[in-house]
Amino acid sequence: MRTDKRGGICFRVDDNKPIQQWIEFAEVFNRYGFKFCAALCPGRMAGDEAYTALVRSLQGRGHEIMDHTPLHSVDKLPLPHGADADAWRTMPGVDHVDATRVYLTHDAIDTKLLPEYRADISGNVMTGRTPQVLNDPNQTRFIAVYLPATGRVFRFRQIEHSGDVTLALRSFWDEDNVDLGELRDVVCHKLSKADVRMTLAA
Repeated sequence: MRTDKRGGICFRVDDNKPIQQWIEFAEVFNRYGFKFCAALCPGRMAGDEAYTALVRSLQGRGHEIMDHTPLHSVDKLPLPHGADADAWRTMPGVDHVDATRVYLTHDAIDTKLLPEYRADISGNVMTGRTPQVLNDPNQTRFIAVYLPATGRVFRFRQIEHSGDVTLALRSFWDEDNVDLGELRDVVCHKLSKADVRMTLAA
C-alpha cells in the first residue's frame, strides 16, 4: 500500500465532479510535472466503470485519491453486483458484509480527552443517569456514542422524553440491529465526527 504523499494541492468538492473536469485538471498539472490530490466520494462511483477508469488513470500519473472529507467519511459501500461476498469478508478494512453492502472498519476510539458520562441501557434504548446528559445543544457535534464496556460505537435516533433525551441505539453503520440487554450505570462517551476515523485499510 502506497503511503508516500506527493499531491501538493487537493481539490475537495461536494460529491464528484464530471469526469471531463478531472481530466482537464490533470492536463494542467501534467503539463508542468506537478501532482494533485482529488478528494472523491467513493460511494457515488461504486459500480461506475468510467469513473473507476478515471481514478486508475489519475493514480497511474502519480496523482492521489482520498475520501472527500475525513469528517464525512464513507463507512459502507454497495456490494458490487455479482460480487463474492465471502471474498469481501476477508479483505483488510472490512468489518462485515451482507447481501447488499460492505461495512468498513473504524479505528479504535481514543477516550483520553473525551468526557465520561454514565447511562442505563435496555435493549437499544439508552438513558442518561443524570438529567439531560444526552442532550446536545450543538447538533453538529454529537453524532455517536462509545460504550467501552462493549468496545463498540453506536449511532442513534433521539427520543424526546419529558424534556430529556433518550437515545435509540443503532450500529455504527446505522443498522437497526442493536440489543444490549440490560446494562446499568455504564460509562459512555459522546463522539463528534472528528472522534471517529476510518482505518487506513478501509
